[in-house]
Amino acid sequence: MANSEKNRPLTPNYAFVLYANGDWAQLLSIYNVAITQIDAALRRIEVKVQSNEARIIELERRMDSLEQTVENHYQEFKNFEAETNQRFENFQQYVDNKFEEVNNTINEIKAGGLQDIVNKFYGGGTVNEDYTITWGDPGKAAVGTFNWFSGASNEYYIRTRGDGDGDMRGQ
Repeated sequence: MANSEKNRPLTPNYAFVLYANGDWAQLLSIYNVAITQIDAALRRIEVKVQSNEARIIELERRMDSLEQTVENHYQEFKNFEAETNQRFENFQQYVDNKFEEVNNTINEIKAGGLQDIVNKFYGGGTVNEDYTITWGDPGKAAVGTFNWFSGASNEYYIRTRGDGDGDMRGQ
């Protein structure tokens, strides 16, 4: 080729102008070489496209797998959340029931037991709403022994007449 690529004229008919002397065989040869090079370049591009298509298909498969994994974990989380909420509600109900039992027991003690104790051992008085006691005769204290754990040994007695541990003395 007489002219280098940088000196090539800007015309679509460059090869024809260059070889206008009538050497059509050389012109055809140039076109054949160009078409062969273009064909080779297209084949390389085609191979790359096919390779990229395979990679894209693999990436899509992996994305589907990842989406399924995320969905499974999300479902597990939602199940865990629902189970935890249910357990919390059950525990809250359990605690509420226990508080109600304690309140009922306190009310039973106040209504029956504590008032009876005040009446029997101190000769009267009133158990108030705040569980304080208004004594009927503040100068009077009962003398005796209380066994709070019926049938237990002496260590569980509370006495109002002694000087030992757990004993109370009236003045």
